[in-house]
Amino acid sequence: MVLQRDTLSEPSPSSEPEASYIFPHKAVFSELLQKVPCKYCTNCTLVIKQHHSMGYSTEMELLCESCHESYGSVFSSFQEEAKNSHDINSKLVSAFLSIGRGHAALETFSSVLNMPTMDRKNFAKCMHNLSVKNKEVMKKILEMSRQAAREAHVKVDASLKNQEIIDVCHMTEECLNHIAKRLDTSLRNKVKEWKVKKVTLGGRKQGSLTDKNITKLQNYYRKAIKDNVPDTDKMKTAIYAILMHCSSTDKKPMHGKCPEGESSWCFYKIAIAKNETPGSHSSVRTYLSPQVVEKILPVYQRLASDTILERCVAGKTQNSNESLHSCIWRKCPKEVFVSKRRLEIAVTDAIEKHNLGYVKYLEAKEDSCLNDSFSLTIVQKDKINDAFLRMFL
Repeated sequence: MVLQRDTLSEPSPSSEPEASYIFPHKAVFSELLQKVPCKYCTNCTLVIKQHHSMGYSTEMELLCESCHESYGSVFSSFQEEAKNSHDINSKLVSAFLSIGRGHAALETFSSVLNMPTMDRKNFAKCMHNLSVKNKEVMKKILEMSRQAAREAHVKVDASLKNQEIIDVCHMTEECLNHIAKRLDTSLRNKVKEWKVKKVTLGGRKQGSLTDKNITKLQNYYRKAIKDNVPDTDKMKTAIYAILMHCSSTDKKPMHGKCPEGESSWCFYKIAIAKNETPGSHSSVRTYLSPQVVEKILPVYQRLASDTILERCVAGKTQNSNESLHSCIWRKCPKEVFVSKRRLEIAVTDAIEKHNLGYVKYLEAKEDSCLNDSFSLTIVQKDKINDAFLRMFL
């Protein structure tokens, strides 16, 4: 049985916050009432009788066994009028979905505690209510995000404060790691493509496109973009500089696009900056023959196009997304088949908590546990609120 604390009662003198729900054993009621006399017959025979249950909400009646007078009955959890459901049922369904478990786990939980459970129909009903509520919360969160974005823009440019609308241009962004992986895949495909035509690009011959060289070229390509964001022209120059540098020889040095100065990564440019004679190109570890460069040039032209590079101006990766993905899969494991509704709940719930933090998430939901939960301390509130603001700065 789960009992709900009366939220309208006087606060406890203890400094510790009280829980909204408790799990009392049935025998506890007998001990509490064994010395309480009945106001009708004065016998100490008051008992709590349990009647039908609505999931985890049980109807309880205070009754005197001697005179059979009833003091009335009440459910152990209040009913949500708008949703025609009991609060404890919605809370438990939400809790089990949050840890990636469904109705079967809820039944196991109930059987271990030897308490009533809810059937699949009521579980699905609670999931539907959660889904509807999530859609309402999403609108609030979108408005909170807009407000936070506006405040961040005003902080940078105070002249925007009096404007009613701040338009934020959205452009599809690419992950640097994924873009670099495209180069890796494209180069390997080129090796296979020309192998079918009886032309060997790979192999052990000097200047060949070996697996080791492909991996190096992938890393150089990623670094060329990352080191020059957000200037796409500099990105393009750096990308072609790598290709030309790797194909240079003592007879035909091609370092026109390599960065100037003693801080350059190009040994040739460093020597010139120091007024020294450049060393031999035999020191170039990632040498590519002219034949190989000719075959892979179309790949570089495609991946150094303005269309691709403009998507990389933020210089971001999807590593942060992986953190969000892990939050989603904890709530909805990939190895278990789930319904579309449960997946939607997991995704929206994870996004809301990941972007806003737990406190802001509860504020958006107007959740009652925001005021009396054990885990929400002032320090945690400040920490999460700061994290929320930092998202847009």
